[in-house]
Amino acid sequence: MLKQLFKHQIVLFAGLVLYLVVGISIVSNTTVQMVPSLEQRNVTVTTYWSGATPQDIEKSILMEQEKYLSSLPNLLKMTSNAQVGQGEIILEFPFGTDIKHQMINISNALGQVPDYPENVDAPKVIGNTFANEPFMYFSLIPLAGNPLNIDMLNMKDFAQDVVRPQLERVEGISQVGVSGGEEKQIQIELDPYRLAQRGLTVTDIREKIRQRNRDMSVGDTENHQGRFFIRTTGRFTSIEELKALVVKSVDGSIVRLEDVASVRLGNFEHRKLAYFDAESNITLSMYRNLGTNVIDIKHRVLETVVSLNKQLESAGLRVEIIGDDVKYVQSSLKNVWVNLTIGAILAIAILYAFLRTRLSFVIGFVGIPICTLAAFLGLHLFGRTINVISLAGVAFAIGMVVDNSIVVLESIERCRQNGMDKINAALNGVKDVTAAVVASTLTTVLAFLPVTFVKQEAGQLYSDIAIAICSAIIASMVVALLVLPVLYVRFEVKVSKVKMTKVPKIFRVLNRYFHRPLYRNLSVAAILVFTVWFITFKTPPSEYLPAGEEPKAFTFMFAPPGFSFTRMQEISNEVRIKLKGHQGQNPQLFDKGDVSIPSLKYVLMSVSAERMWVLTEPTRAQDLEAMMTSLASYFKSYEKMTAFSSRGSIISSNDGGSRAVNIDISTADLKGLYESASIAKSLAEEMFESAQIRSEPSALTLDQPLVEIKPNWQKLAELDIHSQDLNYFSAAMVDGVFADEIFLNDKKVDIYLYGNLSQPTVLENLEAVPYLAKEGISVPFGALVDFDKHMGTTSIRRIDGFRTATVRIVPPQNVALESAIIKVRDELIPTLKGQQGVPGDLKVSITGAADQLSKTQASLSKNFLVAALITFLLLVVIFKHWGFPVLILSTVPLGIAGGIFGLALLNTIASLAETLGISVSAQPFDMITMLGFLILLGVVINNPILIVDKVRGNLVGDNVDPILAVKNAVFSRYRPILISTLTTIFGLVPLVFIPGEGTELYRGLGVIVLSGILFSAFITLFFMPALLILILELQQKYRKARITDSTNAVTNQVETTF
Repeated sequence: MLKQLFKHQIVLFAGLVLYLVVGISIVSNTTVQMVPSLEQRNVTVTTYWSGATPQDIEKSILMEQEKYLSSLPNLLKMTSNAQVGQGEIILEFPFGTDIKHQMINISNALGQVPDYPENVDAPKVIGNTFANEPFMYFSLIPLAGNPLNIDMLNMKDFAQDVVRPQLERVEGISQVGVSGGEEKQIQIELDPYRLAQRGLTVTDIREKIRQRNRDMSVGDTENHQGRFFIRTTGRFTSIEELKALVVKSVDGSIVRLEDVASVRLGNFEHRKLAYFDAESNITLSMYRNLGTNVIDIKHRVLETVVSLNKQLESAGLRVEIIGDDVKYVQSSLKNVWVNLTIGAILAIAILYAFLRTRLSFVIGFVGIPICTLAAFLGLHLFGRTINVISLAGVAFAIGMVVDNSIVVLESIERCRQNGMDKINAALNGVKDVTAAVVASTLTTVLAFLPVTFVKQEAGQLYSDIAIAICSAIIASMVVALLVLPVLYVRFEVKVSKVKMTKVPKIFRVLNRYFHRPLYRNLSVAAILVFTVWFITFKTPPSEYLPAGEEPKAFTFMFAPPGFSFTRMQEISNEVRIKLKGHQGQNPQLFDKGDVSIPSLKYVLMSVSAERMWVLTEPTRAQDLEAMMTSLASYFKSYEKMTAFSSRGSIISSNDGGSRAVNIDISTADLKGLYESASIAKSLAEEMFESAQIRSEPSALTLDQPLVEIKPNWQKLAELDIHSQDLNYFSAAMVDGVFADEIFLNDKKVDIYLYGNLSQPTVLENLEAVPYLAKEGISVPFGALVDFDKHMGTTSIRRIDGFRTATVRIVPPQNVALESAIIKVRDELIPTLKGQQGVPGDLKVSITGAADQLSKTQASLSKNFLVAALITFLLLVVIFKHWGFPVLILSTVPLGIAGGIFGLALLNTIASLAETLGISVSAQPFDMITMLGFLILLGVVINNPILIVDKVRGNLVGDNVDPILAVKNAVFSRYRPILISTLTTIFGLVPLVFIPGEGTELYRGLGVIVLSGILFSAFITLFFMPALLILILELQQKYRKARITDSTNAVTNQVETTF
């Protein structure tokens, strides 16, 4: 085939140009994202019931839904939360589950729930994917100075009707979330005394509204004028019509609604407030469609916002960007591209420094682009995106893709210097190393095959790197075996100036080393012992996944049970003023200790009765941890408040991000449950200093004041009062109750009935409120019921049908997640179960990122062994020998030890730099970093393959000296080994040592591979030859012994015969 390519070089060059043009065209249409689209595996079912207590939500909604959802196929976990006015069930399924099919099953299961209480909204079923979290945030705020005096609390409908539709029309946007303010509501404030005087009940008012508020199609008819559609109309079209509604008519006396109530257009009660930079606002959260180009969407959104602001100017409003995750995406991608380019330039420089030929530039400027494009095409072919992870895989491949070309070029040059012409040198040179090149390529590719079986988030990230590297490596083999020889024949006109027959100094050292058996054998034993010891005792504890996020954090303040919304507003006002003072301040003030909180870029705040949270970003990225700690401490300074600060993760959907240890505690007794969870939380605070610790529910007490209205059933029976009417009356008087809905300006608005009782004294006034029974008898409401006051809970959490409290621990940065898991498992949980008063049926389990870490470690370990087995069998097939593959694979543990040593060295340097006041981030041993071991499995053995393959060739014949065979193999292969090692290392150096956004995602992986390859070069030149000589000499002695035994046996037999 090569001979034909030599004759038709123009066909090859035309094909390469076509490949580049078509490839670039395809790649230019590939989606650009931050990280790979992680597989969706959670479904959330949310059911709203306005005003309902957690106890009613649990019994009337969650337990009913759980009964039918628990039988869903492949359901792993069902987590339920009951809060005021809302029930939520999160269904977790295994990786690989068809979520769309499961959502159909979920809808069918929910359809079997017999009935819901009145005013319960239909359950909403949403498939969750962490990659589809909001990627941009905007704030709808008044113009500077608020010239129109706009109250943003009343602008939610405007945001939903005017702003959201225009943003949702942007190509690539799936939805826009609107938070802050409240929707409009028709409020009918009933006077219970007037109702009783006119013989009306609250239920009567509701029924009168519903009876009137209906339209109906009655059919169609025809006459000589044509066909007519006929309908009756009754729906209210204005508030005035509602006021004029006749609610009773007796003997010509008409009672209208406005006679017994005041009717107005208002807003739902403000239960949540939103602020941006201390000003009231409406927050707009942008969600995108999966698989879309996040950078293109950002540009389109910003163009739309510019146009939108021109329209909003007359309304006294503007839309301003708050958070932009795309900036992090762009910076991260830019960093990878820069590092990739620098790595390629360094690799080319190394090539030229050693080869000193024009072809070294050809390899760099032709081979590297071809292989890089192949990596992108592989990603596109498998439906992947261009993201930080996949680009890191391309960058890792840059240094590796020239390895095959170096081996082939060295072989051709050696043949050329032996006197062959260009064509024969190319043919023989390629033939001499084809087996080694194919073997090293296939072992690298097949080493990644088991990655496809790792199903956790880490496995989905692995696959992008694997596809990129494998595609580039396969292309590099094609370039080395087919393209490079043609380029050599076409462009290389003279033999390389570098004489390969010259013995380098390093080889003289090796020569002495090879001829000293004691040194050789001791070095082999020492290296093996060191490797086993280092891997066993120096492997650092593991983390799950890197955060991979901008330096921003959510800090929560949790209120105790029964805390009023008014008091929380007062606290939020104080917090707003304080944090406003830290925005834009000189960062050095914090360094000097003059202020307690670092300088902040912005503050986004949300306030409710139960909690307050702020989203903040420090002016300097290195102040993130200090900001989180100081804000949490400040929030805790408020009496009875608890606080928790958490940094999110863009690649992990686990509760608490990628570093959370969740302790799920379950028991039937709610009091015992909360007491046990409180003990666990206290133990965690003692064991983990400076950790972020919170619980769900946030309040582990039964201190929420609860009033139960208990009907006197005998009196109700005597007065013929239905419990449903009594319940409806109670709801209206206390907090308002849904009656119906009306269309105003083509927008649906809810109608709510309220009592005109004063809110602070509603319970006291409610006892004296008249209630109209049958036959027109009016009795005080307090005569029909008893008020039972006791304590309850603000929320109820259930997992798999059992009441559960969760203690979430995010350990400090100096405590690895694996270490935290061990401490929780071996110390905290046994101590908890040994405490007095802990229920005997208490169940405790560890979940969250901790659970995913354990599963990923087990899966990665198993698949590493599978990859090693596949590689071994492939080598057996290639070498047609069982022993040589064992020798080659024996270098893998040594490469792993080298990788661990490099990681430890980097962290030691970071620690020393920190003591000197230099900010250098340590590199955790996370699951992406561990992928480096799989890469090493395919890469470390490439150089030993070259040595073993050449030794096999040198051993042809009888009585070949093992030392001479190994020496010749090392001498003929040391240059390509040295060059390929240096090109790979310098290709990785920018990824490891140049800091920037996104580098935390792949830096650890780069450290492992770089140090492993560096150690591999030492192994190949010292350990592998010494091990080969040892084995071959033992084999030779064994053969000689067998021959001697055989000769002696023949001699004895001859002597016996004669």
